[in-house]
Amino acid sequence: MSKHQVQTLKPFVSVLLLMCFLFAFAFIKMENRRMGYSFLKLAQKEKQLRNQQRAKSLQLAHMTGPERVQLLATQRLPLKKAGSGQIIQMTEGGLAIIQ
Repeated sequence: MSKHQVQTLKPFVSVLLLMCFLFAFAFIKMENRRMGYSFLKLAQKEKQLRNQQRAKSLQLAHMTGPERVQLLATQRLPLKKAGSGQIIQMTEGGLAIIQ
């Protein structure tokens, strides 16, 4: 290529490089925004799952509470409340207290 041809191509090449830079910059900004939305969506999902876990823990605590177990034992199973003299406490050495 002659010197004259190089001189005529320089403005086009510089404009082309500038356009490539601007497209790359716009692509990076769009990708950054997309990743931000993905992060926000994941954070919302995590919050929802934590709330579900908290609700399940409360439900489990309610279902396994002593009052609930006693109620189910007396209503659905043929169990009765222990009367006086039915509870025997044991220790390592043997019988401790008869109530």
